[in-house]
Amino acid sequence: MKNWLLLLIILMLCAGTGYLTWKNIQSPVITTPPSISAAPSSTPTISSIKPSATATPTTTLSENMHWGAVIKSYAMSYGENGYKKEQMKNQMDLLLDLGATEVIGTAESKLETTDDFVNMALEREIKPVLILNPPQMLTTYTYDSAYQYAKGIATRYKGKVAYYQLANEISEAALTSGQSGSKTTDYDDTVYGKTRDVLKGLSEGVLAGDPKAKRIINVKGAAVGILRRLIGDKISFEIAGWSWFSDKGNDLVASDGTATVAIADEIANLNKELWVVEFNLRDGTQSGNLQEQANYINVFVTNALKHKNMRGMFVYTLTDSCSELNLNVGNMGLATVVLGSDNTCTIKDKKTAFDTFKGLIKANKR
Repeated sequence: MKNWLLLLIILMLCAGTGYLTWKNIQSPVITTPPSISAAPSSTPTISSIKPSATATPTTTLSENMHWGAVIKSYAMSYGENGYKKEQMKNQMDLLLDLGATEVIGTAESKLETTDDFVNMALEREIKPVLILNPPQMLTTYTYDSAYQYAKGIATRYKGKVAYYQLANEISEAALTSGQSGSKTTDYDDTVYGKTRDVLKGLSEGVLAGDPKAKRIINVKGAAVGILRRLIGDKISFEIAGWSWFSDKGNDLVASDGTATVAIADEIANLNKELWVVEFNLRDGTQSGNLQEQANYINVFVTNALKHKNMRGMFVYTLTDSCSELNLNVGNMGLATVVLGSDNTCTIKDKKTAFDTFKGLIKANKR
């Protein structure tokens, strides 16, 4: 009896195995191949193309605020020939007193001067930010020459300079007369095309010279339109830098003629960090209005810090400019200078605005 039951069980198992085998033949298991990503969109047509740099990842806001001022390397002399290392040292010491975390300056044609700017800042644990804006850039430079220029600078200062500003107020050259710049159609197509090519060269040149460096594109007023257009044309940058002076108001709200443009909100929608790379009372203290300058800086900084994506505040400029003391632009510093018999200037005293901005930095530093 037991043998008969054992035989029956074996026959049932064989029948089950046979059924499963037949089922698999009728309905084989299908393995889905790995998905293939769609090809990236093509790079905009440019006269001389190099392989595009790696796409910039989604911007993540830095936790820290960046505080400082714009320095002119030759602010305390009549041109390059009057430059002395002591002038740069005095400006850097003044920045240290201010509590600056960064300093913005132009990469000069005499790179030995820029070496002083970079090294003296780092010696004081202040991070240098370099503006790549050689003379006649938009008239004589192409993608190729801009690429080589930026790559050379970024290679020279690799590991020393963490931020590069690509040109200065680039929205102005391409802006069509009578337009605010808030729309992508507010720009002359031919001039915009030249601007785009040069910016692409600068952006990809910086990336090639120092892949860890971040890039700033600086505009002014309501010019969010050109940033949208550049992003659409695959120009990579991490930070939107704004120039803002008192004639535009005491907060980052511009007018396009028919409506207001909330700059900080627009930049947040573009997923970019926002720095104000230049700000001050428009006429500086040429008329002796020391308190007015201090009041404007206090109100503007207080308002700007309310925007969640605000990460940088830089006064234009640290000191008055020795060769422009008869102009308002030469009196926009936080410190006055006095001209000596050797055609160079020395720092005379700090203005009221210096202490105001210093206090704001101390109260809001993070």
